Amino acid sequence: DRTHLEKWKKRVGEDNAKIISEKALDRGNHIHKQLENYILGKPNTELKYLLQFECIKKYIDRNMSIVLGIENKLYSKEMKLAGTADLIGIYKGKYSIIDFKGSDKPKKLQWISSYVLQCLIYAKMFKEMYDISIEQIVILVGVDNSYKAQEFILSLNDVNEYENMLIERFNKWEELNEI
Repeated sequence: DRTHLEKWKKRVGEDNAKIISEKALDRGNHIHKQLENYILGKPNTELKYLLQFECIKKYIDRNMSIVLGIENKLYSKEMKLAGTADLIGIYKGKYSIIDFKGSDKPKKLQWISSYVLQCLIYAKMFKEMYDISIEQIVILVGVDNSYKAQEFILSLNDVNEYENMLIERFNKWEELNEI
């Protein structure tokens, strides 16, 4: 359901929406590439959004003890989905799906349910593929003009409301595809 996106485009204007979306895509691509290169021990050739990169990097340095994979291609035969997880490993002592995001302004958890759902799907895919249970979802947000990233950690034991949202979305998807 993309009605919220259509409302947003109307509110900010079609041209502004395009500019904002292009900036968000550019920021996300640069931050992801910087973090990927850093974790793989490659030189950083990206020069944009260095502040966001450095802020997220601090969390990785402090809390990541084992990297199981970066930019992992995942799929689920059961859900008939595929995707790429930013980072999977041991974060603060727990098996984790870690997602990197960039933002113009700080986020609140209630605003990022789609990020949580995305990570929840990755956790399910990882379990299906490797029979390893993910214990938590970690979302790290680099915020423009801020010297501190945001860290959202959700235990998979505490995501019932997101599980319900996911079931609702799958049910809607199936209904749409039956038409």
